[in-house]
Amino acid sequence: MQMIKKLVKAMLSDVRRIIIGAIVLGLLGGTTGILYLSKTALDISIVVLTSSTPLWATIFLVLTCCLYTYFKLQQHQKLDKPPTTKEELREAFGVYWNNQYKLDVLSVNGL
Repeated sequence: MQMIKKLVKAMLSDVRRIIIGAIVLGLLGGTTGILYLSKTALDISIVVLTSSTPLWATIFLVLTCCLYTYFKLQQHQKLDKPPTTKEELREAFGVYWNNQYKLDVLSVNGL
């Protein structure tokens, strides 16, 4: 019985050492991998940022930004104008309704 207890105790201590060793090895390996990848990403970023861009790429980028801004402003100006109502509205309970008795939110009294 004493022999079995010593054997189990020795096995559990070995398993504990293996688990702790695996955790430490994983942490070191993971940290090393992250540092290696970040160093590689930093090197690639430096190369891309310090390289000269072709003139056509710069012109294309500026034109794209200008067109995007123009279309966004056009969309915003369309949204600023109130819609024209071609249908007749009926007033009931102090609110204007269309022919299908749906509330016309823009025509509420006091707004």
